[in-house]
Amino acid sequence: MKFFLNQQGLKLKKQFNWFLAAGFSTVMILGTARPSYAADITFEFSASKTGTAPFTNDDSPGNDSSETNNIVRTLDIITYKWDYAVNNGDANNTVLTATISSDQEWTNIPVACNASGSSISTDPTTGKQTLTCDVGKIASGSNGFIEATARVIGQRPNDNSFVGNGDIVTADGTFNADDTPTATDDTVETIVSATPKADLRKPRAYIRGQAKGRDGTTDGLLILYPINIVVAGGKGSEPLVGDINITDTFLADTDNDPNTPPVPLPSAEIYNWNSSGSPGCGWLDQNSRLRYGGYPYGRLTNSNGNPYPSERAVIDSGTWTCTQNGPGQPININITGANTTGNHVPSRSYNNQSLPANTTYLVSGVIELWIPTQVVLDNGGDIRVTNRLSQLTNQGVSGQTNNDPINVNGADNNIDRDNNNNEYTFVLIAGRGSFNQYYANNINQRGTRMPEMTNLNSGDSPVMPTQNFTKRLYGRNTGILDWEDYKYCEKFDNRTHILTPLPDNPASAVKVFNGGPSYQYVIEYGTGDENGNPGTYSGYTAQRQAICEDDDSADGWFDDIRNVPGGVDKITKIRFRTVGVLPPNATMDLAVNFTARNFEPGTTTKIPDGTILANFSAVSTPTLGFTQGTRSDRRDGWYVGSYNPETHGGSKQWGDRLFLTRAIVRIDKETSPNDSVDNIRTGDTVTFALNTSVNSVIDPATVNPNVVVRDILPKELDYVPGSASLPPTSVTENPDGTTTIVWDLGQKVPNQTIPPITFDAIAKFDVPNNTDAVNTAIIESPDDGSPESARTDKRTVTIGNVAAFGIFKDVEKNLVEPDETGIFKLFYANTGSSNIGTGVFIDTLPFVTDGRTPPTAYTGTMEFVSISGTNGETFEFTKADPNTINPDPNHASNQPGGITVWCTQPQFGNAGCPANNSEVTGTKMFTPPFPKNTPTREVILTVNLTNNQRGDIYTNNFSGRVEGLIGLLQSNDVPIYVRVPTNLLLIKRITAINGNPINNIVDDPNTTDDNNPNWPSNYLKGNINGGKVKPGDKVEYTVYFLSNGDSDANNVNICDLIPAHTTFIEAGFNGSTPVSPAGLPGASIGIALERFGNIEYLSSPQDGDKGSYFIAGTVPNANCLGTNDNGAVTVNIGNLSRTGFGGTRAAAYGLIRFVVEVK
Repeated sequence: MKFFLNQQGLKLKKQFNWFLAAGFSTVMILGTARPSYAADITFEFSASKTGTAPFTNDDSPGNDSSETNNIVRTLDIITYKWDYAVNNGDANNTVLTATISSDQEWTNIPVACNASGSSISTDPTTGKQTLTCDVGKIASGSNGFIEATARVIGQRPNDNSFVGNGDIVTADGTFNADDTPTATDDTVETIVSATPKADLRKPRAYIRGQAKGRDGTTDGLLILYPINIVVAGGKGSEPLVGDINITDTFLADTDNDPNTPPVPLPSAEIYNWNSSGSPGCGWLDQNSRLRYGGYPYGRLTNSNGNPYPSERAVIDSGTWTCTQNGPGQPININITGANTTGNHVPSRSYNNQSLPANTTYLVSGVIELWIPTQVVLDNGGDIRVTNRLSQLTNQGVSGQTNNDPINVNGADNNIDRDNNNNEYTFVLIAGRGSFNQYYANNINQRGTRMPEMTNLNSGDSPVMPTQNFTKRLYGRNTGILDWEDYKYCEKFDNRTHILTPLPDNPASAVKVFNGGPSYQYVIEYGTGDENGNPGTYSGYTAQRQAICEDDDSADGWFDDIRNVPGGVDKITKIRFRTVGVLPPNATMDLAVNFTARNFEPGTTTKIPDGTILANFSAVSTPTLGFTQGTRSDRRDGWYVGSYNPETHGGSKQWGDRLFLTRAIVRIDKETSPNDSVDNIRTGDTVTFALNTSVNSVIDPATVNPNVVVRDILPKELDYVPGSASLPPTSVTENPDGTTTIVWDLGQKVPNQTIPPITFDAIAKFDVPNNTDAVNTAIIESPDDGSPESARTDKRTVTIGNVAAFGIFKDVEKNLVEPDETGIFKLFYANTGSSNIGTGVFIDTLPFVTDGRTPPTAYTGTMEFVSISGTNGETFEFTKADPNTINPDPNHASNQPGGITVWCTQPQFGNAGCPANNSEVTGTKMFTPPFPKNTPTREVILTVNLTNNQRGDIYTNNFSGRVEGLIGLLQSNDVPIYVRVPTNLLLIKRITAINGNPINNIVDDPNTTDDNNPNWPSNYLKGNINGGKVKPGDKVEYTVYFLSNGDSDANNVNICDLIPAHTTFIEAGFNGSTPVSPAGLPGASIGIALERFGNIEYLSSPQDGDKGSYFIAGTVPNANCLGTNDNGAVTVNIGNLSRTGFGGTRAAAYGLIRFVVEVK
């Protein structure tokens, strides 16, 4: 139901069928100032979507066939919508509210709401939640909407009653603005669809290790299984009532025939005699043995009452009681008090892994089983085992019996024999093992990362020449058999990194941290390539396939690196082998000590930055049976893996890589202030901050790298020219709509703070609501060989748009020269979710009394040239007095027979029509239908501007209506200015004598240039008269400059002649930093340049930086307005912003400084 609200009160407004068919698409008007008085409001509150995909084929309990059928499943989302139109005045301080019944909860505050005045509150008595959305001012003529989402929960918080099939959930919305009565609408009601469909799952298994049996002597294996109850798909389920009773049966294929049914394993038991006192099954708890990675905690608090992170836990998995009458008998699991409402949805596992977005976990538990080792051995070394749970047959709150799904989401569960995901089957093998390897920073601490490494095995860490680092190698016998003739082979390229003897053991480069049962071993060092010939590996594939048999070392194997022919420079492989066997539960844990090379072996040629340092591992033991077959990851009884260092793909437990780099450059991208801005609206400005760093783990650093920063603004954002705290080297608008901003930072000294770069961007008018705009920043240096991903950071802001249709006016050039053509751009966009009908727009050309902002004011003549579009737009024209042209195409004056006559171009010369272009005062544009999800459209309007004067202004806008939308659309005003001359002010002061600074602020009575308000406060420090000096005194001069005109000053060069009786000190600023990297290395530093508050020191010679000193008698590279009799200082400032007409003052001023000695 729609309501129309005006100053006289509230009235019911008829619903027109054509209006509903148009989808009530919405419009926002941008930018034009209008009077502020009580507005007329049209308002509707509705449920625009009841549910989310995927939908079902029918609407039976627990199902939902459509987002528009007024049916919603439990745990699903309802989208509520405030639609509004504002006319005949602004709606100031607009606040929208929506109150939902206690069986729902708001998911968030919409992006389109102002954060400071918006909130979600809960009535403690009724449990109802109210969302308050502070919209602020809505301009007259606007037509828009805001949507908010609420989730249907399973239990009402006010009385703990359950939500079941057939219940009704409700919502009420309001529209409030200054000086207007509150607008309301009918209560929105939605029917709940639910059925109990909790899914009992046993999806995985884990061999925990070995343990003695209940008798304390029998060897056995421990198997850990997760037990979950979930709502697959995350919605449509009713809470269960009563205790949950489950039967767990452990089965095995004792006849080794997978086609025959498994039978109960007589000796399997629940492991409840452990030393920790664990009952062998229960809810997943950090404080017990009952933990399984990849699943959430079983309660919001641990067994001691301390809270878990809510995103990693279900509400309450209940109290578990597990009983078994004897070995091999079924295990009875009784769960009381479990919360199966799904009101809370964990998104992460207890060990912080992501959970499936379409799965709601209700119960999370674990069971631990024990079976004798001899069972596996008696079956030939392996046995197929199945752990099966009974079906979950509880009733839901509406009396329906739970429908435990048997094949949910296809292959994401283990489906065995009875086509049921309540069981898990795998082959238990006697010979098992786990392996891993990775680079580390600290040889004595397992799990330590290299600097800048994202995570273990991430393959993205840099390493610097001469840097010491560690490679950790790990293997564990997780089976029940001894590993016979166990050998482990580590292979590395000795051209990029070499072994380094341990400080406390010069005979070895490997530190040993083995654990578990003790065993004997030997560590040996070998040389040569993949075939045992002298040299090193021929490539990555050869290095990966290399093995460590006795004949695979060119010079044999040595247990003392000092005895290797050629020393550590020649070693290419390490072999770890057991003397005897490696028993079950024993570990191999090694730390290899390496140093990265700087030069290619035997030369002074530096190894290039970006070179990959690759290591590969391989393992061999007959127990694990690495037979070759046709597999490329095996060779002659060895497992060599599939790791590829070029892509960092394949099996990463058998290889890893580092990148050689002489500098580590990194970037962090934030919003300002304090990375606090996450949401903006169209037309808003967001400030980004680029925090850059240049680091070195070698002290002192070997290089001062050149650094370049690239920021790629997404197509949804426009860069604000002149807003950057450091002027960019270049700004490029790309064909795909993105903008690339580049800063060449020059040479940077590692481990020193670099000021952040900040800049502004504006959200474009045509961005669809709730669009994520991802801004990407990349830092580069030829001395950093890290992958680009390590030197990249992204920052996302979500853009809200309360309009579903927008119009916008822009110009080709904001500043034009006298008599130059003016080009206006008309944009219109469908940013909503509905197709838009045809439109009619009027553009009255600028005229002196138009009252726009800023008002048009010009001399000479303005003549229409052309208007054109690219989407089938057509145009008509009028010569009517612009003061009489009504901006509303529907106004009677614009209809046939009205006072404003509109004509096509072929009709020019007819009665009432323009005779030619010079008589055109306005255009009317007819636009074709505008489908959703299509690009913004653009129309170009060109006018000739002749005989005008500098400072003239031409301001334009356009307005119109679109079929199916309420209200008149009116664009922003946009001006074209006629450029006025640049005006550069120069002020000179004496700012130090003999190093003693002079901080006086003095007024020169001979000029007003130093009184200009565009100078920063207290900026012009120094004296005009420095007093008496004597020979040998050193005087510091500062030249302050300010671009004070209404046009930018480009290619500015400043020359200052050295005063008579003084000598320029070419090394006057030696030792000062930062020095421009563009200058000649080692040259004397004699000039300082400050821009944007940042000072940079320039060399005196004529080289590549911006400053130069010319000795007397030579011709400077800038106009000095005099002869060079005593020397001259010149500085190429570059471009300075204007201070007028929207210029950036911070980019308009600066200073030059140098020192002379009195003769």
